[in-house]
Amino acid sequence: MEILNTRYDSFNEKKYTSILWVGITLYSIYMLISASVVYEIPFLRRLFQYSGIVLIIYSLFRLLKRKNITSHYLFYTSCLLFIWHLYVAIKDFQLDSTTIFGYFHPLLAFSFVVPLFVFLPIKAHIIAFLKFTKFSNIVFFILLIIFPIPFQYHINTYIQYFCEIFAIGAAFMFMNNQDFSLKKNIYSLIITFTTFLLVTIAARRNLMLTFGLYGIIGLSSYFLSKQRIPNIEKKLIVILTIILSIPLGWLYFQYQKDNTFSLITNRVADNNREEVFLYFFSDMTNQDFIIGKGIYGTYFAPGIDGEILDDTYDERGFIECGYLQIILKGGLINLILLLAIFIPAIFKGYKSSNNTFSKIAASIIAVYLIDLLPFGLPVFDPKYIMVWMCVSICYNKDIRKMSNEEIRELLISQ
Repeated sequence: MEILNTRYDSFNEKKYTSILWVGITLYSIYMLISASVVYEIPFLRRLFQYSGIVLIIYSLFRLLKRKNITSHYLFYTSCLLFIWHLYVAIKDFQLDSTTIFGYFHPLLAFSFVVPLFVFLPIKAHIIAFLKFTKFSNIVFFILLIIFPIPFQYHINTYIQYFCEIFAIGAAFMFMNNQDFSLKKNIYSLIITFTTFLLVTIAARRNLMLTFGLYGIIGLSSYFLSKQRIPNIEKKLIVILTIILSIPLGWLYFQYQKDNTFSLITNRVADNNREEVFLYFFSDMTNQDFIIGKGIYGTYFAPGIDGEILDDTYDERGFIECGYLQIILKGGLINLILLLAIFIPAIFKGYKSSNNTFSKIAASIIAVYLIDLLPFGLPVFDPKYIMVWMCVSICYNKDIRKMSNEEIRELLISQ
């Protein structure tokens, strides 16, 4: 079908995807400022939020005028998902400023914008994402040094956003280490390991799982890459280093478990979500499970978010499980449509590709499906955008048919 293969010229693709990622960066900074509590400055927060939204909407409008999607199946399922998200977003719409501005909250209707990224020109999108990664890799350590208070006081939302914004690009590079230079790989390894250490200290178990799996994928990619380890001697050195690091790391953890790692030591076996899940299932009707409660949908959970039992605390709009959050807002219809896109993408990436890059993309989607169990809420941030970029990679025949050498030529210059 000709309409599915229409392409913007290369200049406009790069131009508008770059503008898009500038907008995403500004909006991400707004998210971080809002979550920091300590450093929140209303004027700056609104400046980053509004300017980011304007750039995102403008660039998406320019890019979505042309369809850059190569899979008929992805095109039609994505259209169905968009229609359903539109219904979910507007079914409880009210014409007041609070409701309208609430739509641009990263966890509400604005998260519904992310699946539209499958319609973007994939190569230009990958390049823009890698440019964002260059920026985020630098900012990662600057923010850690200049603004350590949110980590010292374990401000969970800030830590969640910080890692999913400024560490996700490095994790992507580390997982695809066979396609990048040694210098970039070392830098991405340091950031990925530092992130895992930070979330362990902060006892963010869902982030420990996510970045732990990213690390396993990156190491597996490293060992399986013939280009990266050309002889058995070097491979044995790396393996022995890792084998020695594991017991040393465990000994250090045991030594510091009542100090640095006291929080994760106390929380490792905690089951603090069972009560929330019971409230959720008791409040949801059969209709709610099928079509959801809408973008502002809530469930009754008294006493979970505060000691004062009033309406403000009793009604919760979010639940600490991505699958249940998807059902709360858009029902099983929403979840089925998402899985109908994600699961075939994983199979295509693993089974129908000639390069490691597509297989890593499939692995990232698989990790996200795992991440949806302990947390993994759909949110407008670089991590969720990366997942949908990987969906585009797995469905794109041109990308899947490229050799490892061709992929490396595409990425190494970035």
